[in-house]
Amino acid sequence: MSTLGYAAVAFAYGYAKAWLLEARRASDESLLTQLAWVLREELEFRYAVERKLLPLVGVSAETARLAASAAFAAVHDGNAFRFADAFAGGWLYSKAYDEGGLVGAVAAHGFHNAGVHLGARA
Repeated sequence: MSTLGYAAVAFAYGYAKAWLLEARRASDESLLTQLAWVLREELEFRYAVERKLLPLVGVSAETARLAASAAFAAVHDGNAFRFADAFAGGWLYSKAYDEGGLVGAVAAHGFHNAGVHLGARA
């Protein structure tokens, strides 16, 4: 799948999830703020942890993908659904990284957050 394909899947999932769960936007949460966090998270989890740190200590690429996705999910507070949701997102953003590097991961994650923002009730 192409980087654009991963971004489209991420957007559709984020929008549908927010709409179906009748999510509400936080009053102080702007789309720009959400997207700014994307770059930070992708630099931390996909680039630093998954692509640099874990391979440096001998962890295989797929194990690094799973470990970074689990760490990403762990920092997203919430219940089991939220953990599973963030884990799946981390895995998807990692696959987007395979296709388009850091830009691919940021695009997929950013489109997911945009979908959530647009699918949520004001």
